Amino acid sequence: MAEHTAEPYTIETYEGVSGVVLAADGQPLFDGFFRTDEERDATRRRFVACVNACKGIPTEILETTYALDDAGVAEAVARYEREKCGGG
Repeated sequence: MAEHTAEPYTIETYEGVSGVVLAADGQPLFDGFFRTDEERDATRRRFVACVNACKGIPTEILETTYALDDAGVAEAVARYEREKCGGG
């Protein structure tokens, strides 16, 4: 099975087009820019798995937290909810 496109992914302007998702090597991931069909399929699977695994975790937590275990994610989400929702 092919390996997914290397992280980290970023959203940048590429060749005058804003909002393009780029791989770690600075190359676009979508809109026909995949290097192979296998890479495209593996990357799509990884996106879906990541999105599904992160369900319920605010994007702000994901953007500022690196490699938390489950307890760390739960605490970060609880702290975020307290701060953003006025609960403490």
